[in-house]
Amino acid sequence: MGSNEEAARVSGVNVSAVIIGAFALAGATYGYSGFVEVARLGASTGTVGLNYELDAIAACVIGGVSFVGGIGKISGVILGVLLMQLIMSGMLFLGISGNTTFIIKGAVILIACAIDMRKYLTKK
Repeated sequence: MGSNEEAARVSGVNVSAVIIGAFALAGATYGYSGFVEVARLGASTGTVGLNYELDAIAACVIGGVSFVGGIGKISGVILGVLLMQLIMSGMLFLGISGNTTFIIKGAVILIACAIDMRKYLTKK
């Protein structure tokens, strides 16, 4: 739909059906991922998914999604998720502490963001 609902409506898009469908698909995906996470951990608390946002942002940025917008592919995001998981597994294997893991994730995001901004500025 984009950012202009009225333009989508005039173009013939059933805006309410698209919004309801998007929320229904998101809800089903959230439910499935919660089920998989609880099955993986064997228990559930209210803070199971705490700080997963950082992982999602890092994986997307590593995969080539631009902060500026309009640039990125699903295949790149999947590659970013695999690479981020490889980095996390490597840090776990090396016995790096949890706080250092957050610092490394933040550094990865900063480096990927700097590379993205450099690409954006050279295009201008």
